[in-house]
Amino acid sequence: MKKVGAVKHKLNQVRFRHLKKRLENELRRCPGNCHFNAAVKDPRSPDPVGVCMYGVGASSQWQMKPCDDRFGGEAQAAICPWFQPKKSKDQIKIDFQNELDTLSLAEIAFQYPDMAALIWVLDVDDVPAMTDEDVHPPTDILPHALVPTHFGPRQDYASAPTEDLKASPWWVRLLGLGSW
Repeated sequence: MKKVGAVKHKLNQVRFRHLKKRLENELRRCPGNCHFNAAVKDPRSPDPVGVCMYGVGASSQWQMKPCDDRFGGEAQAAICPWFQPKKSKDQIKIDFQNELDTLSLAEIAFQYPDMAALIWVLDVDDVPAMTDEDVHPPTDILPHALVPTHFGPRQDYASAPTEDLKASPWWVRLLGLGSW
């Protein structure tokens, strides 16, 4: 059986792998990731077409050029001198962090099943800052013999200020990273 620290370390590695994949996808040179790419409704097509908007207000010589995956936009974006990612690397990291902060465990399980499996391996007692407002099993539908007794406020955290506990997201408490 793996130690709690080893499982937490693996969970942190998996989290980093998902962040790395997100960075690669959102910083890749393709039309959908360019700051100057805009979707324009084409009356001949039900789907909007990606168009390069670089220099739209600067010159009266500007001509609308398609920059869309369906029309060779991938190759065009790879050599485009005006390509600029929609988001910076730091903004992508912040967005990923905010997503993890707001997702519930069920949503984590749907979007990141490998992270959910590692979280499942960790016991509730491994989370360093559990409060009585966190996980509560429905005791009214479980037989009395199956109601776990370890849920609820933990004695060693009873004196901790609740503002500090609520300030950090559940996954930070799970990994024992302290305040994030």
